[in-house]
Amino acid sequence: MGKYLIFSDLHGERRALELLLEQIDLLEIDLFVCAGDVGMERVSDLLAPLPLLLVRGNCDFHRPAPPRYATATFEGRTLFVTHGHIVRSWEEAPHPLTTEDLFISGHTHVASLTHPSGGPICLNPGSLSSPRDYSPPSYALLSRGKIVIKSLLDGSLLAQIELTELSPL
Repeated sequence: MGKYLIFSDLHGERRALELLLEQIDLLEIDLFVCAGDVGMERVSDLLAPLPLLLVRGNCDFHRPAPPRYATATFEGRTLFVTHGHIVRSWEEAPHPLTTEDLFISGHTHVASLTHPSGGPICLNPGSLSSPRDYSPPSYALLSRGKIVIKSLLDGSLLAQIELTELSPL
């Protein structure tokens, strides 16, 4: 498996999405994961050719409406993806998550990457277009062995967690 690129809170800002797509090698990305508030009516042509998992945010009104949450897998780990305005934490997820899984949300426009005791890795990639708390626009990459959050402006590393190898069943 290659890489998943995770973003949120684009709010239809074409230039932010164009900048992201210019910075990455599209052939390396197996799945783009959007944790809501995409603003599809302004960026659908850019997203259409991409392998995309999209959940609905509180500002997504396009039809057909994406689901409120979705799951995916990456190297044996479950990824639970939600925007964060309804399912606000991993404890509220309708699917049980292990300490090896990921809870991915957006909504706050603030990037964060934590691993609470007894819980899954919690990732908020921040906002591609309108970050808060003086943070830069950001996105996350999930690849073999690690999760990183990077600045959209200069590609600098904002946060990183090393993933432990899952033991075979």
